[in-house]
Amino acid sequence: MRFVCQGKQFEESLKSVIRAISAKKNLPILECVKIEAEGTTVTLTATDTELTIVRKLQADVIVEGSMAIPSKTFVEFCKKLPDEEIEFESLDKRNLQVNYSSNQCVFQCLSVEDYPAISYIEQEDAFSLTAGEFKNVIAKTAYAAATDDMRPIYKGCFFSLKDGALTVVALDGYRMSVYKTDKAVATDDFSIIIPARSLEEIAKLIEGDDNTVKLIIKDEKLMLDLEHTVIITKLIRGDFIQYKNIIPQDFTLSVVVEKARLKEAMERVSLISRSEKNNCVRFYFADNVMSVSSRSDTVGTVEEKLAVEMKGKETGINFNAKYVSDCLEVIDGDFARINIKNSGAACTIVPAEGDNLINLIVPIKMNS
Repeated sequence: MRFVCQGKQFEESLKSVIRAISAKKNLPILECVKIEAEGTTVTLTATDTELTIVRKLQADVIVEGSMAIPSKTFVEFCKKLPDEEIEFESLDKRNLQVNYSSNQCVFQCLSVEDYPAISYIEQEDAFSLTAGEFKNVIAKTAYAAATDDMRPIYKGCFFSLKDGALTVVALDGYRMSVYKTDKAVATDDFSIIIPARSLEEIAKLIEGDDNTVKLIIKDEKLMLDLEHTVIITKLIRGDFIQYKNIIPQDFTLSVVVEKARLKEAMERVSLISRSEKNNCVRFYFADNVMSVSSRSDTVGTVEEKLAVEMKGKETGINFNAKYVSDCLEVIDGDFARINIKNSGAACTIVPAEGDNLINLIVPIKMNS
């Protein structure tokens, strides 16, 4: 294999595909980037077998071939290359030489025959969204998905399209986000679970907001074919929780608060709460005043008061500070609504206007 391409273009392509390589220790071959030179194109591929990213770039291919190169040091080295034409040449099946500015560097490679075969998806069932709305869907839900392996199904976001409305749900057992949009277009109704990690990486690779993003579903896989990049992710098998049964319907208190002021208060109060194991902040509502407080045996105490609009009875409730702050980040508009049933029941934090987003948080028990 031997080809010449622009160093900056090669580096940018590398940075795109290595998002598929897991941060967890994996099989050595899965920590490699596969490089294929054919025709006038170089194809870079990375995968952890769940998420696969393939990127193509134009190059002057002198000798066709392929190599599998361990990514960690290679990527860092390519970031330091000058922005000029760089030559990549295989010396044999296990050594790749990089020629730049009359200099050379040789990297040891693994057997490319051991690299997993990548199976693309033919045109089948599909749904589409604008790039902006798809990134919006991911931002408003994926943050609430589980990150541990205790309940693998909760590491995904549940996508359900019915009668033209797309509902996306993520939860980790302590919080949940439900987002609805009527901006999706699909050939048929469907329900799938997409790994949240894959969605977050997809969001980083989608450019612009106005372009249409088409997602193809087949054989328990999802594929996006972007301009120069193909992304394939395995779907999560299993039955998602009946999330509608979790959302409380009756509340004894509903509070409207200015979002910006509450976010600022949370930033200060959480400086104290984060030193404690449960990162606990206390909300207390009485006489149209919201008290936000926290204390630490090692740091100190803090309390801030905000003017709010209350409908209901005086109530106190404890939350993990991060969960509240995460909710506020994804709520649009200037005001948020906090709905509380009692100090021990899950509450919702939603936009003051509209019903397309529900954030649900399980409180910390008062005696904890």
